[in-house]
Amino acid sequence: MELTSKQVKAIVGLASGMTSVAVAKDVGTTPQTLCAWKNIPEFVVALNKIKQEILDCTYDRLRDSASIAVSGLIELATSAKSEAIRHKACLDLLSLIGVTTTRTDAYRQGIGVTGLLELEREREAEEFLNSF
Repeated sequence: MELTSKQVKAIVGLASGMTSVAVAKDVGTTPQTLCAWKNIPEFVVALNKIKQEILDCTYDRLRDSASIAVSGLIELATSAKSEAIRHKACLDLLSLIGVTTTRTDAYRQGIGVTGLLELEREREAEEFLNSF
């Protein structure tokens, strides 16, 4: 089934965050008709594809601006007048690279398990996963 121009317009409105009532009014149909369209497989798939595209674009923008955020944290960590702000920025930077703030976790970063029971459980889990 091919979607009508009204259905395509409704998909764009829904994907952009408009309410169903607002979308129905915008495309010149009733909320009941819009509700029925939401049960048409082609409509659902097209709506989900648009939502995924929006999500992908948003993620790309966030990823592209991550270096700006890190630069800001570095600036705060090195230049903020407040010791509390410098400290928080340093902790945030360490957290971003996976270093936690708890003493035992920070010292063990990348080392592996240090207890026999912990090692035994880890090996059992690996064996279980490898059995498939």
